[in-house]
Amino acid sequence: MTTQLKGTKRQFDTLRWLQLAASKEDSRVVLQCIAYHKDSGVVATADGFRIHATDEAPELLSDAEPDSNGFVLVMADKKTKFPRLDAIVEPEIIDATMPDLALVIPSVGGEQTDFYIDAQYLIEALKGMIGSGCDAVRIRQSGKSSPVEVFGRRPVGQYQSVADARPAYAVIMPMSAGATPLTWRPFGRSLKDE
Repeated sequence: MTTQLKGTKRQFDTLRWLQLAASKEDSRVVLQCIAYHKDSGVVATADGFRIHATDEAPELLSDAEPDSNGFVLVMADKKTKFPRLDAIVEPEIIDATMPDLALVIPSVGGEQTDFYIDAQYLIEALKGMIGSGCDAVRIRQSGKSSPVEVFGRRPVGQYQSVADARPAYAVIMPMSAGATPLTWRPFGRSLKDE
């Protein structure tokens, strides 16, 4: 069964961002989908390791019945292409049940530390640490106004082992509170400013 998505170039750009967090494996089709939550307007993807979510996406022109968690699932596997212009597309609807993503969203409580850094600086630091065979990084901030440290490994060559990867380290200075990004959590999980 197919549906129609009607949206702008910007909204389809958002779907491509959501698609990054969709599973690349065929073993769990439900994790290859973009999930439209009918009640809240949240649109999300999850691959078991991460969730991307937003409230901005092309309009779902469908009267498909949502699953037991309130989602209508639209296929977003690697073969699904979204346009780079205002358009109406007809992706496939998947008849399956998306896990309750609201259970994974952290709830407010306990000790929390917020730090604000320039996203572009973080992206540039992480790009140099990808491809080492050990792409995990550690991010640490020692105090509220101290720099953010990023620890990782730098790849040395295509045929080298993880043991050959060189240490990589980056420091990113925190930003002022005036640059505070919009704080939003999906599925009604509020984020209270402290």
